[in-house]
Amino acid sequence: MNWHRNPGVNIWDEPLRGGKSKALEQQWTSVICSRRLVHRRLRGQSLTLESTQMQSAIDTTPVSDDPTITTLFGPRKSARVTPDPSPGSALKNFGRFLGRALVASSMLLFLLSGYLAFNHYWVQTRWTKSEATVLSGEIRQRSSGSTSRAGSVGTSSKTYFVHCTVTYPVAGEIRQSQLDAPGSPYSIDAQVWASSWLPGQHIAIQYNPSNPGKIRLVDNPDEVTAMGSLRVAVYFFLPGMLLVLAGRSDRGDSEKSNVQR
Repeated sequence: MNWHRNPGVNIWDEPLRGGKSKALEQQWTSVICSRRLVHRRLRGQSLTLESTQMQSAIDTTPVSDDPTITTLFGPRKSARVTPDPSPGSALKNFGRFLGRALVASSMLLFLLSGYLAFNHYWVQTRWTKSEATVLSGEIRQRSSGSTSRAGSVGTSSKTYFVHCTVTYPVAGEIRQSQLDAPGSPYSIDAQVWASSWLPGQHIAIQYNPSNPGKIRLVDNPDEVTAMGSLRVAVYFFLPGMLLVLAGRSDRGDSEKSNVQR
């Protein structure tokens, strides 16, 4: 039986008749399966070729060692800072360190000035002023320094001061106590204090009401005041801040130059 395929008609739409039609159906099925198998093999080969080309393109793409990352908002700051090869970099680093040390020292001095101001306010409001009379006085010497060791000579410093005995009234009673003048490394300064603290002369003092035997001079030139500490703190703070700001500006310029590179 001869089969003729009509144009525009699918062969599978034709009626299958007898054993020959079954054999022809098996042949067409085997042909279609073989075609599908060949198509899958060709597709797999093309995918393998494409992946190989992509891998070779990735391998041949040059990778930059520059740590600078470009983002939507511009180049990100480099995670790896290139050291400044200029010979003045060590001096700039030392300047930044010195500036920070000066600023830290000024902060301590500011705290000290606050403590001294509170202490001065406490003494002025809680201690009682009085006038003492000098009974007797003498120049004394105080030595301080390191002790000598075997094979070496120790260094020492001497301080001269006037030690006197004074009397002063406390609640209608006369009290007696000891008072020392400010010390000095020069004996001539102690002699000047001794000439002003002769027996019978009066000295302005303050005493603690809870402990009247504890006295102090009203105006002691050797006493560290809050204003003196504050003045020194400002002397430390201003140059320290200038050094810190100068170091930051230099560092910013160096980072910009590294990013441009």
